Amino acid sequence: MRIEDTGLSALLAAGRLPGVRAATRVPGLGLLGQQALTEQFVALLGLARAGRPARMSTLFGTFLLPATGADLRGLLDAAIAAEALGDADEVDAAGRRHRLPECAPLPEVPREFADLIMIGAEDVAVGVRGEITLQWPAAARRLARHLVLNASDDTLLDRLAVEAESARADERREQRRAALDRRILLHLDAVKPDCFAGLTGATPESPIAVDGLAHLLTAMIVTAETVGPRALALLAADGHTDRAHVEAAVHKAAVLWPEVFAVAQRVARPFEWNDLEIEAGTEILVLSSVLARGGAHQAPVTATALDQPWQLSNLCAAPRRCTTRELALAATTELLVAVLANGVPQLLAPHLNPARPPVRLDPRRVRVELTGPGAGPRLRGLEATAAELDAHCAALLDLASDQCWDHADGIRTRGVLLAHARRCAVAAHDVRRTARPVP
Repeated sequence: MRIEDTGLSALLAAGRLPGVRAATRVPGLGLLGQQALTEQFVALLGLARAGRPARMSTLFGTFLLPATGADLRGLLDAAIAAEALGDADEVDAAGRRHRLPECAPLPEVPREFADLIMIGAEDVAVGVRGEITLQWPAAARRLARHLVLNASDDTLLDRLAVEAESARADERREQRRAALDRRILLHLDAVKPDCFAGLTGATPESPIAVDGLAHLLTAMIVTAETVGPRALALLAADGHTDRAHVEAAVHKAAVLWPEVFAVAQRVARPFEWNDLEIEAGTEILVLSSVLARGGAHQAPVTATALDQPWQLSNLCAAPRRCTTRELALAATTELLVAVLANGVPQLLAPHLNPARPPVRLDPRRVRVELTGPGAGPRLRGLEATAAELDAHCAALLDLASDQCWDHADGIRTRGVLLAHARRCAVAAHDVRRTARPVP
């Protein structure tokens, strides 16, 4: 095994160590995080290979690894043109593989749907005031339910969609997806107008319609909850909130912070690119640090990179952003435009320099409030304390759910984290009870 093979194996293996995974959560230790280390490794590999793709034999599989964003995009372009791409797996930061579902096709998108997105976003944004990032997930899910099935009050729909998307085990994902399909079929029995299902004439007898609606609902929720807060942080830090800046922030957030660490894209039939023969069965390792940022020591994001419709998402195996993903980004953009019409965003946390964005930005840690006329009162005193305790509880639960604790010693640590999360939840409840006025 060559030294570069050993290096990539070590990087993926390091993702299973709690200390390395936790480094990105601690201020000042970002350079020790796996994403930063991967960017440095890719930069050195690019220098050693003069920018040419390298065949890597690792403990986690054999890959063709392009070391620059331009090479990776050119390689994928050639593969798509030759119709050579097969199925794909998500490769998480620990080297584990998770099969990506095929992209569910959608019928032709009616022109009226764009107007419906705008009107729906304006209706949902009416009640979003104060610290908007606390209300963002509920608003985004309500908008997605309304746009797809005109079922704004059916909260079970988005719960099933998120659980099906986040489940790693194939059997559990299939169970959640089957439950989501059944729920969608209930709405298709009496489909309502003014939604995507109604505009496209979806019926319970059309399995393609059910698959497409489930994919669209999930994409809208996941995109809004991941890209939306990050775009909000960029807009609040930049100070511009007109539509052009909102659209640019949404696309920049989608490119800067992909939702997966890497994707292993299989080649179904041979093709040629730049005098390089790519055999069938080859796996192209698409690293987020390469595709999104062009590799370390290069410009973080170029105008060309922003124009490229690539995606690194666990929503589906499409290497380019599919119609569903574009609709999800459009819904997120319209919701941001509608919400920001209520006031001026002020970034409370974390500190962000738009010119030098961080390697990792957790959307659940972003805090933005609206100020100015019509923005509503800011959470202060006990209300703000309760909100912070809720955020701490969510962060602890997220950390406890990490697979890195799936061993004998880790079970005890997970129990401690869950106990801390419970104390935060109880404390938040007690603070809110104390803040209530005495009758």
